[in-house]
Amino acid sequence: MYKLIILPPAARFLKSSKKSHSRQHFKKLLMKYSKTRILAT
Repeated sequence: MYKLIILPPAARFLKSSKKSHSRQHFKKLLMKYSKTRILAT
């Protein structure tokens, strides 16, 4: 589901989350990415 809503640049976060097997860590990265994206626009 994440792949459908996340932009391609965030694909690296998906890969890293799979390696670490940590959903909480991925959520933190996702929130950080979304916040930075909002600030950047």
